[in-house]
Amino acid sequence: MSTLTHPAPAAVAPEGDRTPANVTPFAVGRMDQKSPTSLTNRSTNDDEEAKEPSAITEPVEEGPGPRTDWGIDTVKLSFEVDPNQSLTHSPFWTSVSSRMLPGSRGEDEVHQGKISFLTADVRVTLYAQSRRCHLEFNAARLTHGKSPLLWAPDGLVVLVERILQEVSPHACPTFIGYDSNGVETWAEDWASQVGIKRLDIARNLIIEDPALIKAALPSIECRYGKSKAQYASGKNGWTLVNSTSKSGVDRLYDKEAELATHDIECSLSESSGRLFRFEAQIQGDRLKKHGLTRLADVTDDRAWKALEARWSATGWGSPLPSSSGLLEALSGLSGVKTERLIGFLHLDATGQAASVLQPSHIRSQRKLARELGLTPGMPVELLGQARQHIDLGAGQLMPLAAVEPQPGVLASENRPTRVARPVLDSEASHSLAS
Repeated sequence: MSTLTHPAPAAVAPEGDRTPANVTPFAVGRMDQKSPTSLTNRSTNDDEEAKEPSAITEPVEEGPGPRTDWGIDTVKLSFEVDPNQSLTHSPFWTSVSSRMLPGSRGEDEVHQGKISFLTADVRVTLYAQSRRCHLEFNAARLTHGKSPLLWAPDGLVVLVERILQEVSPHACPTFIGYDSNGVETWAEDWASQVGIKRLDIARNLIIEDPALIKAALPSIECRYGKSKAQYASGKNGWTLVNSTSKSGVDRLYDKEAELATHDIECSLSESSGRLFRFEAQIQGDRLKKHGLTRLADVTDDRAWKALEARWSATGWGSPLPSSSGLLEALSGLSGVKTERLIGFLHLDATGQAASVLQPSHIRSQRKLARELGLTPGMPVELLGQARQHIDLGAGQLMPLAAVEPQPGVLASENRPTRVARPVLDSEASHSLAS
């Protein structure tokens, strides 16, 4: 097979000598760990001292890596392992359990361990009899901890390669081998041999009117009609969820409130508003639908198109009312039609329309409401002429007239190239590069 040769990790250079100006360093493994359980110890000799962990650098401001506007959040991957190169009795595995194999074909030993990065862990699960290994991690959190940052889809392959270099001594993928000189070699198509089980793609949003969003969006029906839930608390903020049992979950939540529970403050340098996040947890048939079943498939373009599709399915980009008011929207109707429509809108918003009105009447009234720029199902006190919506590309509330698609421009071309609105207050005292 065609292979790529990977040299052994270089020794860590002295501080100040190894970091280009435009990259952020982070180390794999615990810098203070000197035991046989060290994730950088590639020897099976428990008495041998652990090797110094290798240094890893990733661009921040230029090139794929952590960024503030949109990108990858949680990832779950799967790959086949070579049992002859995997150490199931290594102290790396901190817990061992079992599960029944499909079809009652016996039991599968389940070994669990973790790879410790600077600020977070990669969860590693080995299924010994199935010869599969799963990796689960939050990409940007590995290098920058809990923050508004997300990982560039174009940079996910590079990050996973670094992770696999640390996992391979314990659960060696079948695409990694060794030549006659003992040099580690990787198959050229190795990223195509890593499957995706879950991929969370997210977009940070700056919302100037959080009260409107929280009041209006829960009444909007999603296209796929699955279970919907709304959570609100003084501590954890507000979350709107559309979920399925196997295909994934769509969430819109108050990211700023979530960060506050971890004592992380977030300021907005270029716009006033509050930090929200739309997050599409994609798995199952949705991964197939969007062509994201393998690690090699993950690119900025495909990830953005998948995010756009999920945003469209939720309906959360629907027209929202402005301060113009309901009466202005109804001003062109007769008194009788106005009375009927207001009564219908109230019944629809409270969930009573289906039980007291004929389906044909419901359809006609909803059609009339939309023609007037109103959103059926929304609380009557919020209804007014729709003049704005949350624009995914802009990442904020935008006037409807300002976001009409231009002829010949694909929706995916609205993908933001670089938005730097959310900024950590602690950046001045604690650099993201630390």
